[in-house]
Amino acid sequence: MIDALRVAKTAHFYSLKRPLSNASVDELFRRVRAGHPSASQNVFFHRRSQAGESFWSAISFFYDRTPSFLSQDADFRERICGFILVVEHRDHVQFSDQSLKCPLGSQHAISAKSHRRKSTSL
Repeated sequence: MIDALRVAKTAHFYSLKRPLSNASVDELFRRVRAGHPSASQNVFFHRRSQAGESFWSAISFFYDRTPSFLSQDADFRERICGFILVVEHRDHVQFSDQSLKCPLGSQHAISAKSHRRKSTSL
């Protein structure tokens, strides 16, 4: 499934204080899922898979939410599939997402400094 993933041309980049650990990636993904109480089983889950000198992690799952064009008290829900892709290379980490967001402060929870910039070419 990960081979069929289409990633946007923008991402968030951070400098790392130290390499990520399996536990820090697990905690990040646990916090993402906790923000979506209706989360399904994972469509895919990869933790720190190696690709050359880089490591990548990814999670995807379905969840329910109120359609963006309706108020929160509307009695309608839509089913959304979202993902987060994290790529580590040397002392940098990159976050790409679609329909999921990293909880506020999660980047710091995985030992990233607060240097952030957007890129239009991945």
